[in-house]
Amino acid sequence: FFILLWLLQPGWTLASEDPIRLGIEPVDSEHSFFDISLDPGESTELTVRFWNYGKVGTGASVYAADVYTIPGGGMGMREIDDPHTAATEWIQFDHAEFELEPEQAIEQTFTVAVPDDASPGDYISSIVIQNTEPLTVGDDSQQFDQTVRQGIAVAIDVPGPREPALAIGGAEHRFAGEHSLVAIDIENPGNAHLRPSGEFTLLDADGDGIVASDVSMDTVYAGTGTVLEVQFQGRLSPGNYGVALELTDEESGAGVSDESLQFTVPDPDPQPDTDASVADPVAQPAEDETTALDDLGASIWVGGVLAVLGVLALLAVIVIRQREQQPVPETPIRSSPPSRPAARVHPPAARPDTGPPRSLRQLKPPGKR
Repeated sequence: FFILLWLLQPGWTLASEDPIRLGIEPVDSEHSFFDISLDPGESTELTVRFWNYGKVGTGASVYAADVYTIPGGGMGMREIDDPHTAATEWIQFDHAEFELEPEQAIEQTFTVAVPDDASPGDYISSIVIQNTEPLTVGDDSQQFDQTVRQGIAVAIDVPGPREPALAIGGAEHRFAGEHSLVAIDIENPGNAHLRPSGEFTLLDADGDGIVASDVSMDTVYAGTGTVLEVQFQGRLSPGNYGVALELTDEESGAGVSDESLQFTVPDPDPQPDTDASVADPVAQPAEDETTALDDLGASIWVGGVLAVLGVLALLAVIVIRQREQQPVPETPIRSSPPSRPAARVHPPAARPDTGPPRSLRQLKPPGKR
């Protein structure tokens, strides 16, 4: 019983900690974010509500932050000490710190003023809330400082003609564990937000297609750049490769294509098996810090549960063996049918490989280089 409590304590202590749960929402908006249209020289007032949804009080910091495009598309928000540029300079929002009690909300009003010389286009900034003091998670052997951040977009439409545009930069190969990953630079030099999609084709050194895949991106914000990441199921063999990429924004019709991208796969480190053939590419989203920390907590909790189950199984074996060693009282021998043997549990058979997803089109059989 003492051993059981000792094993339970680390996992259950971590799992029972009340997490910080902060929230943010616009007031008097039809959307989950601010979506406004202002001509040059115009301004408006907006109100944002900050929440503490958790069961413990916490200090909160709120601030305006630049928006950037994360890998694969989508909204990323700059850190609290990063400088303000672009549309964030139009937001008159004072950085503030305050205490939020459980289930408490605080509202703050701010002004958005578009300069007289602002050009037409789509602009975006954000309002962010985060805990003032990082939260320490983990156990004595491994601890992390976690900052819980939530933000909403402030999308500003300055009326006028749109000039959507896309540009493709260079390609780079990286090893991600036992996988190959090809990252391609994508730029949006226009004044409209775009959501490009298209086709990625891997080429051999002679320019012949090896494998093709449909690709799609989340929003690439006007005036920002990002990367399109295509991850393969295995490692590419060392050698020279090319990429043909075609992207189009369906709504605006803006598109770009490039068949001259090249990269080299170097000889990998000696520890893994490097003799893998070319595998089908699968685009992978980036994992944020919060998800990684959540996975860590879940892993520790599961480890504690498995340890408890192991102790219970060991105690059961000890009890059974003690009973077997006790003297059996003499009883008349009776004839009885043999007991039915216990059924053996076999692991499920591995599922057969059903091949690549339907969106992938194999152009020629892959081969070792």
